[in-house]
Amino acid sequence: MTRRLASIEYFLHSLEKSIDRPSNLIFLTKAACVQKRKANITQQVLLPPTWGVNIDDVKVMFCEIQIVERGKRKARIGSLMRMLPIPVLHRYVTVPVVTQVIHISCMTSDWVWISDADYLILTNMEGKLMHYLIRKCVHYGAHSVNSNNDLIYIDNEDNIKKLSKDNKTESILIEKTEQCTPSCVYCSPCNGDLFVGMVVMEKGRSILFNANVVRYNSNGQHIQTIRDYTDPAYITENRNGDIIVSDVKMGVVVSNCYGKHRFVYTGPELGPTLSQYGICTDAMSNILICDNNTHTVQMIDKDGISFH
Repeated sequence: MTRRLASIEYFLHSLEKSIDRPSNLIFLTKAACVQKRKANITQQVLLPPTWGVNIDDVKVMFCEIQIVERGKRKARIGSLMRMLPIPVLHRYVTVPVVTQVIHISCMTSDWVWISDADYLILTNMEGKLMHYLIRKCVHYGAHSVNSNNDLIYIDNEDNIKKLSKDNKTESILIEKTEQCTPSCVYCSPCNGDLFVGMVVMEKGRSILFNANVVRYNSNGQHIQTIRDYTDPAYITENRNGDIIVSDVKMGVVVSNCYGKHRFVYTGPELGPTLSQYGICTDAMSNILICDNNTHTVQMIDKDGISFH
């Protein structure tokens, strides 16, 4: 924090030297109005306005921060819970062809890929059909989108293909083998790596409780294999590099970027058993899970602690 404050002060001094610019003058005038509290460490909190956080709740939370031994700080969970914004429905879209939404991959802010057991369609936010693929397979998290807006998906022959963003060029990235069959795929927005759930096969039949998550680069070259899964259905990645797998039989399985197991989440202690399907993460590294038992979205933090 001290180094960060020093860099901010250096930045302010550099602006003062060019105060003849109107934009710099406005910024310095606002910066001068910020009250600075100096104790053992100076603290400044900047909250993005898009959070929709009630400023009174923020004040209450910081009033309840307790200084404990060895300088560690902890905030009461109740205060953090009050900060969580209440979900608000912005809009909904009625999509064509698809009868039951199984998976969603955002291509842009206005175009999304949506799949069910029969079709994989590209639609805009007005519900207009832009493109579609016929798929007769039961994969859940069967598609993703890379940073170039290309579609990465599992086809009817269980190969992983890439479809260009103009929907004109298609190529095979990873072919199915006799030993392994893809069950889900995810493309990392950080580096373009592909995470693929692979069910181990024996003479054309899957071996019960035996699956891996395999990492490939964007060209389909093998990088890493993470073992000890049973039936991976959806994969995502957290901002801290954790690999998060929704395993139909095991629960939500979280490993770090090196493949070391961190934890398994199977639902809140006092609640019903979790029936996990679709998963994603937010900007705070929280994990959101679609629960098929309660028909709700559950949220846990990056360490598996439930917000219930």
